Amino acid sequence: RVQSLRALLCSMLILFWLTTVAALSFLNATRLERTARPYNSPVSLEAYVAACGPDAWQQSSMAHTQYMCAHLEGHRVTWVGQLKQVRILETENALETFLGLLPLPVARWMRCVYGDKYPPCNSSERKLTASEERLCRTPLPARHPCHLKRLDRYKFELTLVTLGPGAADSQRDVYLRGGNEFRELLLRVPHGSKMEVSTRLEGPGLGARWPAFDLRAARCLGCSANEGWEEAQEEEEEGGGAGPALGRRFLKVEYDWWSTALSGVKFAFNFFFSPLLSVE
Repeated sequence: RVQSLRALLCSMLILFWLTTVAALSFLNATRLERTARPYNSPVSLEAYVAACGPDAWQQSSMAHTQYMCAHLEGHRVTWVGQLKQVRILETENALETFLGLLPLPVARWMRCVYGDKYPPCNSSERKLTASEERLCRTPLPARHPCHLKRLDRYKFELTLVTLGPGAADSQRDVYLRGGNEFRELLLRVPHGSKMEVSTRLEGPGLGARWPAFDLRAARCLGCSANEGWEEAQEEEEEGGGAGPALGRRFLKVEYDWWSTALSGVKFAFNFFFSPLLSVE
């Protein structure tokens, strides 16, 4: 009876792991198919504004427009429009928050160790970079000799308008919100630039005034010819970097929890069945 019980438990354990691996393989294939879908929906920015914007509200009502535009939910679109404005919604700096709890002399010393010193604006010993010159033009004095702005993490909101007529109407504005992955682009992109953005139509903002969508990808079309971008490239080269890739596509970075969970399952499977069976 003991041997038959052991054989039964071993068979159940093998069946459990085989079922788990098969289920994970199926879910992984489904996930890859879902995430590989491109942002190429035929719904253009002009078409969305026409169907879900002020013109549609005047024909019926905003509530009816929201009801009808809810059918667009799930479309993965890539829009081309004109950048009206970029603003910072939120700034996070964990080290700055921690230093706020320390005594002022210690915090000031650590701020200079991990951060950057403010440039000597009145000194003629060395030539200031373009960013330092802009910083020196700020009329307000700095509170500390050093700063941690390089470690700031931002959440942005950009306002996109159509390229055609009616762009001046604020009710036609579309808002997209992105994280720190778009910092290099959104802190330097000039006002009025032609932008290409990718997003997914979802949320209660569909058909309402000033909808806000999650920014998945963005790039500036023709920004390499702008003066501000040339200065940014000069700053990166002076700092020893390779300079920003002008006009490249910036993507949203999402935590891949699925790969982490799959790695844990693989480790557990290999721990119990290696070297007879193993999963690569």
